[in-house]
Amino acid sequence: VDDGLGRQTMADEVIADVESRYDGMRVVPRTVENALRRYQLKTYRVGLKRYTTPEFIDEWLESCIAVAKS
Repeated sequence: VDDGLGRQTMADEVIADVESRYDGMRVVPRTVENALRRYQLKTYRVGLKRYTTPEFIDEWLESCIAVAKS
């Protein structure tokens, strides 16, 4: 999904990162969008743009796994 200007959304960037670092793991875009909206996936701002890090993504994935196991 792009933002109408040919740019990827943050959800697209997170999904690309997960799929490149975790072989075979698939993430549904809506799941990432919900995590971002609910502040479950940490981000930081520089100006008007939000960013995340591989460490923040790992923390979020681990929290998802912990919830699924309980």
